[in-house]
Amino acid sequence: MPATFTDAVDTRADVHALARYVIARVNAFADGEDVVLDFLTRDAVGAFCSALGIDRNWAMLSIDEIAPTDPPTGSTPFPRLRGEDPRRRQGTVEQGLVGADEQRQAR
Repeated sequence: MPATFTDAVDTRADVHALARYVIARVNAFADGEDVVLDFLTRDAVGAFCSALGIDRNWAMLSIDEIAPTDPPTGSTPFPRLRGEDPRRRQGTVEQGLVGADEQRQAR
């Protein structure tokens, strides 16, 4: 068995070998072993779907394709910049809870 999911993909393992790798890791985890679930990354999910013959899947799409900016408002479903406080972003659910006083003062 390959040491990592990436090794399995790099050696062009078929979908059955990839599934065996995933099942072996999950079983080891269920048995209490300290394992790395390296098949849960975006790239790994995309590679697994590609091995299944699914060439267009969520893991292979950019975040802008999955959740595009709303043209009329220019808002996005989540902050695009790291470190930005999502509660302070215009149009979020928490808008009325965090930063409401600041927004009122700005008006």
